[in-house]
Amino acid sequence: MKNIYLSFAFKFFNGLHFFSPVMLLYFSNIVRLSTSEFFYLQGLFSFFIFALEVPTGVIADKFSRKLSVVLGSVSAVVASYLMFKANSFFDAMVAEFLIALGFALTSGAFDSLFYDSHQKVDSMPNYKRNLGYLSNLGLIGIFISALSGAFLADFYGLENIYLITGIACFCGLISAILMKDIKEENESEIERNKGVLKSVVDVLKTNRKLKILAFDLAFVPAVAFMGIWLYQPYLQSFSASVYAFGALHAGMVVMQVLINFLVPYFKRSLGFYIKNSQLLIALLFLLLGLSSNVWIGSISLVLIVGIGMTRNTFLNQDINAHLESSFRSTFFSGVSMLKQFFRMFLTFILGYLISFSFTVVSLILALIMFIAYIVFHKAELDI
Repeated sequence: MKNIYLSFAFKFFNGLHFFSPVMLLYFSNIVRLSTSEFFYLQGLFSFFIFALEVPTGVIADKFSRKLSVVLGSVSAVVASYLMFKANSFFDAMVAEFLIALGFALTSGAFDSLFYDSHQKVDSMPNYKRNLGYLSNLGLIGIFISALSGAFLADFYGLENIYLITGIACFCGLISAILMKDIKEENESEIERNKGVLKSVVDVLKTNRKLKILAFDLAFVPAVAFMGIWLYQPYLQSFSASVYAFGALHAGMVVMQVLINFLVPYFKRSLGFYIKNSQLLIALLFLLLGLSSNVWIGSISLVLIVGIGMTRNTFLNQDINAHLESSFRSTFFSGVSMLKQFFRMFLTFILGYLISFSFTVVSLILALIMFIAYIVFHKAELDI
């Protein structure tokens, strides 16, 4: 049971992204990057995760999953220190590469180690419940750091926010070191990661309807995720207090939790919500672009992220019934990889457009989402 409790601690500490509500402020004021360079940096981060997914499986396969998790945690600690010392785009890019490396080393290996830990102590009946606890602890960490990150940046200085995050990463590293290594004859991490990439090809070779639904599941959340990148330049344009950044980021987390909790209770309206959510997001982006009121824009951003990042939870349930059981894992793995690709592509595009006008970016995203509604709506009606 020791490994399971240490896994809970590891997940919580890794959710403490104290920098998240003040990222743009840090890169603008400390590293001296433009808003466009900030977006390019985040696009590169998504690319690094995409590129490192398969090769990092070598560590887990050749040595151990625990070693992969520990090295991923070390990478996160080093990255936090390098970001603390960064004073150029190149410095920040190296740090972002190490953050992505840590993420790639940790993700699959940690999930496998958590599963193996349950098998080792004959606790598999509790696995699904504990998986829920694990996910919630990650969200709690994100919520706490969203609220406290702005305070810490104000109290200890914006320039120290990545150093403070590094302390949380170090606590995660200690948790990983204290875990007991478990060697089980499970699927190779490399083969599993290759399987995820292959699943994209398999999804693209499916029938037209499933292909459209796959793009729907991948594209809509990727566009909605842009709200997370946009809220900081938006608040910055109003010279908002640093605490507003933390409050808005926390509001996005709370909105996702509320939607996930409340929507299932309105079963008669669930289908309408799923099939018209793209149109609603398009209208919210339109409102964001046209309104000059910071409250209206902030609420629009919270709803964009809340709706866009949760709708797949409910759409997945309907799509599951139309998938052969043998293809479900492949389908959703392919969707996950496509989502990462779309997110990377959109982040680079926004990095270019944001230098012209925030309003133009919002209106373009509104148009994109309206087109997505037209393209995907028919396929959703058939499920």
